[in-house]
Amino acid sequence: MARPGAALFVFTFSRHTLPDTAAPVPGEPFVFTQFSGRPQCFLTEAQLLTEMADAGFDPDPGVPLREYNRPTTATVQLGGPVIYEAAFRRRTYTTLTRGGAPNR
Repeated sequence: MARPGAALFVFTFSRHTLPDTAAPVPGEPFVFTQFSGRPQCFLTEAQLLTEMADAGFDPDPGVPLREYNRPTTATVQLGGPVIYEAAFRRRTYTTLTRGGAPNR
């Protein structure tokens, strides 16, 4: 469990590592075997942001989300992974006590 405001650094595979035609493992929308022959997670930017938000983390505005090694139309991918690097902060929650008063 992270305290409110805690920082989290994320370094993970981008879905752009794989061809658009790559299919995930059945029942596992982020898990693919095409890169190494073994199950690995590959996320789109939207999936990464959604997963982090669902876990209670928001993007750290001081650290931009970056994607490294993504091929462009002018480059050829040499087989290395495309990587996301980002920082997130644990969301601050205000919970209510049983009587409905804020518990901070």
